[in-house]
Amino acid sequence: MSTRKSTRKKLANAIAKLLKQVVKLSQAITKPLMRWLLRSLFILHRRSRVATAGFVLPTAIMVTLVVTLLVTAIVLRSFDRVKNASNYRVNQAVFNAAAPAIERAQAKLEALFEDPTLPRSTPSEEALENAFNSSKYNFGDETRLLLKDEDSQGNESTIDTAWRFPVDTDNNGKFDSYTLYGIYFKSPDPLDLDANKKIKPRTPLQARTPPMGESADSNKCPLAANTSASLVDNSGWFRSGSKLKKSIFVYTATVPIVAGDTLPDNNTYETYKGEAGFSALEYQQDRARIPLANNAIVYEDDLQITPGSGIQINGRVFTNGNFLTGNGNNQYFQVSSPESCYYTEENSKIVVGGNMAFGRVDQDEDQDGGKIHLFNGKEVPAVVELKKNDKSVNEPPNEIGNNSRAFTARINALVTAQLGNPDGTDPDEVFERYKNFTGDERDKQRNKALETYFKDRTRRVPYGEVGPEVDLTANPPKATPQGKGDELRPQDDWIFPYDPGTSNSNNGLTLNIRGNTLSPAATEPSKQQGEGKELKIGDRVLIGHGLPAQWWDDTAGAGDFQGARAPQEIDGDNVKWNDSEENRFRTTQVTPLSDLGDTDRNGFWEIAAARQPVQPLEGYGGLRVVTGAGIYVDDDEYYDAGRTNGIPNYFLWSSG
Repeated sequence: MSTRKSTRKKLANAIAKLLKQVVKLSQAITKPLMRWLLRSLFILHRRSRVATAGFVLPTAIMVTLVVTLLVTAIVLRSFDRVKNASNYRVNQAVFNAAAPAIERAQAKLEALFEDPTLPRSTPSEEALENAFNSSKYNFGDETRLLLKDEDSQGNESTIDTAWRFPVDTDNNGKFDSYTLYGIYFKSPDPLDLDANKKIKPRTPLQARTPPMGESADSNKCPLAANTSASLVDNSGWFRSGSKLKKSIFVYTATVPIVAGDTLPDNNTYETYKGEAGFSALEYQQDRARIPLANNAIVYEDDLQITPGSGIQINGRVFTNGNFLTGNGNNQYFQVSSPESCYYTEENSKIVVGGNMAFGRVDQDEDQDGGKIHLFNGKEVPAVVELKKNDKSVNEPPNEIGNNSRAFTARINALVTAQLGNPDGTDPDEVFERYKNFTGDERDKQRNKALETYFKDRTRRVPYGEVGPEVDLTANPPKATPQGKGDELRPQDDWIFPYDPGTSNSNNGLTLNIRGNTLSPAATEPSKQQGEGKELKIGDRVLIGHGLPAQWWDDTAGAGDFQGARAPQEIDGDNVKWNDSEENRFRTTQVTPLSDLGDTDRNGFWEIAAARQPVQPLEGYGGLRVVTGAGIYVDDDEYYDAGRTNGIPNYFLWSSG
């Protein structure tokens, strides 16, 4: 029994093991089989979409690629923007540091061309260079620099019209850069020719180009720029249209102080921090002068045009005194016809240092003034009558005219008062004119220099202020000069015909103010220039109301003398330009003229005679006779080099 049970148990265990193996085998067979079946079914399913195969994947790849490139571009651009912003900040800081140098150069040029040490005529390059040598052109924080250039032949040229000053570009209180700037105004010498007998090319120390011409912009004279009108003489000025012009260039650069540079001191200077930047600026300014020969009439004192039957005048009229026209038949034409090369607005101006009146200086009633032609662009000039209400002041002609004796008496009084002071109190421009003389000649030259100085700063005296009946010998004017040195000047009521900024008169003449406008009517200057036409009488007749050539201006706090470019308001908000809300102003119209009666050694005539002309039609050169010292002649017999192109060679001949 027991043996039978044991046999059954073994059989059951064997069957159980067999079943387990069968189950494992079935599982092992089922998984691969199921995977194969599913794969087969999936493939069959994809075959049903074979027509749309190849669209999704390329599209996905393309979108991914575009997005990737876009993101990459944005990232790279962000890096560039950061770099550009950094560079911009550096450039802006350096530019802001360099820009003040242009302003300094502009201020120096304004002072240079108002410099009383320059000759009264158009100054030569030598005269400009000599004027620049004055220490007044060195500002307080500046160091003057010497610039050198050497050509291919080893010839060296220099200029010293360059300066350097320190700047603080990051505003931390310490200088970290230097701004350098130079003024270049020289032109090639027309007498200095190369081997081909041509004017040598410009050097780095000269102005880069000639002045900008007018003829090239005009349809009337397109070929004028290529004629002798553009030739330059040895003074360095070019003829351009109706003007003499000179081009002036200013170059400025700001250079950082880097490691290794010597610092003046460690308290106020430091090396530049951050990215080093370099900024260079170029500025061109063309200066223009009106040649004296461009004027049909030039007069130092009152210009009185009152002929019995009238007169016709073409062109430009200039007077440092009053303009008195007293005949209804007078006609003031433009310089020429609108088709002429000479037909420009500037060539027909009537420039009046004093006032405009209608009648003779001995008449106590106004007369008819005549007719005036106004520049009208390319059109026929407009003709306007000069009516009695167009005069610049209310008084009659016999009060407007200038009392030359009274003016001379004031100048003598001012000179006498200053001669009583030590010569150390004289202005620099006065001292420069007599410093090389000694003894009696020094006193004579000082007297003469002071006379010229005060003439430029003293207004004229009308008869309405000092009549012809006044005995100036018994009652001489009393001078009380103000200031000393370069601030020396007459008392204010001898400078200003009207108190600055008001219509309060110092000369006995009242301005012809009607409502809120002043006679003669005039257009606001910038508007008139934009129009390119003379719309009012005052656009052609420029009136200075007697303001002297140099007048004292202390409106900005620091007093200084002003010249032709500086405006002086008539009466603040009370007087406007016609058809404008801008306050009307005056500028001085007085231009000091060379003393044509000067017969002294080194005077006007001697200098004009000794000056060697370059162009055949220049008004220089001639016979100069110096009594007891010899005769200057232009004779080839005494000169080995011979004459060139008709230009005389001057030679000093003496009898022993």
